[in-house]
Amino acid sequence: MGSTFSYETYGHDYLQRILSTPLLQDPGDPYEVTWNSYSNGGTTLLSAIINKITGRLTWDFAQEYLFDPLGIPKENIHWRETDGMNPGSSGTYMYPQDMAKIGYLCLNNGTWDGTQIVSSDWIEISQTDNPGAVSYGYLWWISPISPAYYFAGGANGQKIVVVNELDMVIIITAHIDELQDQLIRDYIFDSLIT
Repeated sequence: MGSTFSYETYGHDYLQRILSTPLLQDPGDPYEVTWNSYSNGGTTLLSAIINKITGRLTWDFAQEYLFDPLGIPKENIHWRETDGMNPGSSGTYMYPQDMAKIGYLCLNNGTWDGTQIVSSDWIEISQTDNPGAVSYGYLWWISPISPAYYFAGGANGQKIVVVNELDMVIIITAHIDELQDQLIRDYIFDSLIT
């Protein structure tokens, strides 16, 4: 998905490569709509910022502030680490039941078991299309079909799908990329709506 910025492509220089790549336009300028507004470089920079500001690996920060409150033990999550940093764009492995907890956290506006873990404002804005983006919010893809849903997509067809209108979370861990939207629409939504 997205760009080719990765440790596998650039080795130890991948973060420097991202930082030295010229911008296509100035920050804040409207941008040309493309098929894909996702960038591995952007999420890798986000991880580097977390690392720099907190002085901790992203996975340690996420474990304390996200996964522990969700009841997801550290041994249930496997992160790739490269040169003292978690890439942010890839390399996180989770069980489906733990993926579902993230979906339910979002479905409940950032609240888990009565505790606000993530800002409800962030949840709302993250699932809103960005101007110029093609169905992409802040780290969430937004489906244009009805009922509306948003999802986080990973390698080999992994998805956390959140359907606010139906109060539903769907977890997919099968590599059937081309069929996922059709399966969701034709088999899940149709059976619930009709």
